Amino acid sequence: MTNPFSLREWRHNPCLMSPLTLTGFILLCLLWLFTMILKFPTFLLGLFLQPLTNRMGFIVEFLYPLSIGRWVHFYIMRLAMRARRLDKSHGYHSRAIEQRLAVVEQRIYVHALPQFMDNLGYLIVSVPTAASGNILAVVIDCGDAEAVTRQIYFISERHYRKRRIQVVSILSTHKHHDHTAGNRALQNQFKDTLKHIMGGAVEKVPCCNYTLVNGQIIPLPADDSNDMNAFIEIEAVATPGHTRGSLAYVLRPKVPTSSSMSALLFTGDTVFSGGSGVPFEADIDTNQETKANKMTADSLLRTSAAGYAMERCFAELLHRCVSHLQMPRETADRIIVLPGHEYTTDLLARQWSQPNDACRWKLFSPAVFFEVASHFYVGNHRRNLPSNNGNLLIAPSPLSREVLINPGLRSLLRRGVLVLNHLNQWHNHFAVRKVPEAVTGAFGVNASPSHLRHRRSRASNPQSTEKQWNINGNDLSRPVFTTVYATDLEALMHDLEKNRVTGPVAAARLEQMVLALQQPNVGRRPIPSSLPSSNAVYKGLLGFALLGSAPNALSLSDSVAMKLPAPVKHSDALLVSKSRLIAVLYWLGLLNEENEGQRTIRILEQLWWECSKYESLLKYDLEEAGTQVRDTIQLGTLKWLVYGVPTLRPAGLFCMPCKRPEPMQDVRDHPIVQCGLKREQGELVRHDMYSCPLCIGATGQLIQNFEQINGSMRINSVSFEVAPLEVSRED
Repeated sequence: MTNPFSLREWRHNPCLMSPLTLTGFILLCLLWLFTMILKFPTFLLGLFLQPLTNRMGFIVEFLYPLSIGRWVHFYIMRLAMRARRLDKSHGYHSRAIEQRLAVVEQRIYVHALPQFMDNLGYLIVSVPTAASGNILAVVIDCGDAEAVTRQIYFISERHYRKRRIQVVSILSTHKHHDHTAGNRALQNQFKDTLKHIMGGAVEKVPCCNYTLVNGQIIPLPADDSNDMNAFIEIEAVATPGHTRGSLAYVLRPKVPTSSSMSALLFTGDTVFSGGSGVPFEADIDTNQETKANKMTADSLLRTSAAGYAMERCFAELLHRCVSHLQMPRETADRIIVLPGHEYTTDLLARQWSQPNDACRWKLFSPAVFFEVASHFYVGNHRRNLPSNNGNLLIAPSPLSREVLINPGLRSLLRRGVLVLNHLNQWHNHFAVRKVPEAVTGAFGVNASPSHLRHRRSRASNPQSTEKQWNINGNDLSRPVFTTVYATDLEALMHDLEKNRVTGPVAAARLEQMVLALQQPNVGRRPIPSSLPSSNAVYKGLLGFALLGSAPNALSLSDSVAMKLPAPVKHSDALLVSKSRLIAVLYWLGLLNEENEGQRTIRILEQLWWECSKYESLLKYDLEEAGTQVRDTIQLGTLKWLVYGVPTLRPAGLFCMPCKRPEPMQDVRDHPIVQCGLKREQGELVRHDMYSCPLCIGATGQLIQNFEQINGSMRINSVSFEVAPLEVSRED
């Protein structure tokens, strides 16, 4: 018999529970309202404080340079460094005394100088041929003079038979204390030889007596028996963003060398291995990527703000490192990035949870993901070695690897793909003259298929010992892991077991397996017979600006002092350089040396010719298009000719709040009106899950046998019916 007074009966009794539920709901609403009343002052306070919290970079820019800022910074670092273990790293965060990077064999070497918790300075050494000559050196970034002095002594003992190293110059990348606090003490330590402390013209580097500007070639130490200028040159490249006057230093060998070095980029806090520095002094702009998805073709581009400012600095370094006209694409393995901090593992770890497009792995090939994962694993291993080994450095890193593992460079890569898509759409629909499918060479190097040239030959390198670790570009660029598809490897193993392939054929197939991982598993392309949407036009213009326009100074006075382009009132006035755009696309791997890359360059030249003609800058015969065109054109001209969006006249100073800017062109005059094409949002996505190596375990494929047909593999599969290949649209 059921107990009428049981809790279960009451729980389901509507006569009792309905009024109780209503009473509880009303009490909950009243409690919520009471809580909101109490929180309302906090809400108002948050509204007032948000503009201030968005400007926390002001603290770094204006308070950090003060003495109190320096004291707080070093006090925090001292607290963190108390827990540092004493091991083979000599008390520094990394074991680097034994390591040296050969730039010019027997003459020029670079040594890392670990400082504080994670800072990295560098010592560039010039060794004379005569045993009695002076060893001359340049220090890049001295935050801790005691640490630098001790390490110079150890380096002399390990590598140069205790010969005295004379420090002649200090090059400071920027003004922050962890990079400059040791300048005065090091000057006192080497007061007989240290003559120059160099830094950006607007940086106020401590003890600076030699200011540098953008593009300046730095005088290097020299004496009767040893002249560093004869072997290398160092150029100062302005990278405004982290600070107003930040500089990167590009070292280029002047003589042929067997050390496989093409350029060394000392990037300070602008570029790290696996990430970028914080743009403390760039223009303020929050949630850039979220805002970019809501912008239209008429929106203003803020290319000097936050992350965009850093991306322009990345592109500037790609443009200035080495001329792409004299170097093949494989030179990216021999362009070495030397950052100002060892943040690599932390920056790589963040990429697994970042929501931006640069970390959306479905947009990239599997090779990108596995390169990030493998480098993170290697870095985590090197930074957590037993105490009797000491932690090893992960940096320096070759540019070819950074293009894959660095979100800033991957973002530029995505923008480059979008720019090329829009460039082809313009050429197919609106170009006055079409570029033929087959074109002559556009590069200064011999074009040959890239898949035949990806093997690395080991450069000659003196044998390393326990006390001397001699490394070169090939050592830095050599991968630890190589990932291939299991089905491809199983097919090769099956053919080897059956003696169906020879050794050379097997080696060629192994190379193809590595290259196969670089191909995306999902094909993406623009919607045919359509025009980019208004938001896609904004992103395309942003790509042209970030890839093709040089970083401008953050103020008019800075532009004069640093010899940088001045800030513009409207983004349509930005100057986009054709040569810069080509160089950046080339080093990102989007332009090859074959016909496809050469044709893209011809299309760019055709576009620049039409833009020049439109601007009435040059007048010449059509046959000479692409040979006498001005290198820079305004972004507004590209906006009109490529996208059919009018350039906007900036409104007057007193009319800006109420007056809409007037267009300089009538959209009815553009061929876009007569073409009848519509603007479409999104792209076409193509994927065959029955042949996709990533889906093979979910579609029920049973691999029966492998056949070799004309040197390529074919997988015969059963147990499913092949459906027609579907092409879907993704917004």
